[in-house]
Amino acid sequence: MEEISHEAAGSPRVQFQPLESQSECLSPDLQFLQDTEMEQGFPGAPPVPQVPALPHEGSPGDQAAALLTARYQAYFSAFPPPGFIV
Repeated sequence: MEEISHEAAGSPRVQFQPLESQSECLSPDLQFLQDTEMEQGFPGAPPVPQVPALPHEGSPGDQAAALLTARYQAYFSAFPPPGFIV
């Protein structure tokens, strides 16, 4: 089977312009505004939520994790799944 090139098939060639060259066409004022908007984030976007700090040792969450780990270990030492080596 013969391959037909896009030019021979009559489809037009489309040339894309890189984004960098589009910003070069902007006036210095508009380019400055575009740069400052990029640094400040998107206008109208909701603020990024802050991640809560990890609990300190001895906190209720830390105690619960230790208790669950102990119960998990005790359960699997008493009732190991098939093929599980203790």
